[in-house]
Amino acid sequence: ALRQQSVTEEAFCMARRALPMRFFRALFDTFVQRQDAAHARRWLWHGKRLLGIDGTEVTLPPDEALLAAYRPASNERGACKYPQALLVGLVGLWSGLCYSFVLVPQAQAEQWCASWLARYLRFGDLLLADRNFACYEIMARVKRRVADFLFRLPAKRFHTLARRPTNSGRRDEWLVDLKLPAALRHRCPHLPAALTVRILQY
Repeated sequence: ALRQQSVTEEAFCMARRALPMRFFRALFDTFVQRQDAAHARRWLWHGKRLLGIDGTEVTLPPDEALLAAYRPASNERGACKYPQALLVGLVGLWSGLCYSFVLVPQAQAEQWCASWLARYLRFGDLLLADRNFACYEIMARVKRRVADFLFRLPAKRFHTLARRPTNSGRRDEWLVDLKLPAALRHRCPHLPAALTVRILQY
């Protein structure tokens, strides 16, 4: 007679290690797509998907392969013994659902990650982010996806540009035209050459 036995934790871990990373990525994407399809209307804010983007440092297990791929930070006391990575995610602020993410070496910039994640934006999305992400390339990539953004700005950023009043007539908001730098236009010719943005002072 056959007797069923529960799978041990060790057997499960061995089977999991045999699966390629693309399997887990496909599993993640399938879960996100199904959740989004089932609950999309509940998660809208004024008819828009409200999204946020941010990054955090992640300490990984002290594995040799991870140490080679994700070099730890170092200071005057030497290098950390644990590999460290930068995790940047695109998250639904109403749903808490992570639509996509990037895990890169700590030396990689958050702005590069955000530019890559912009491909997951849809028509009409509203993306919120902190002032670290308010750069020309990210803003241009968001607009190319026909989405909108609301980013914090460092103090006095864009204050020297010519201002135009908005239709509201408020004195604490104005329009400015941002022309993409020549180097960025040469590297990414598919991006719009200029952007008109509204600045809100508070």
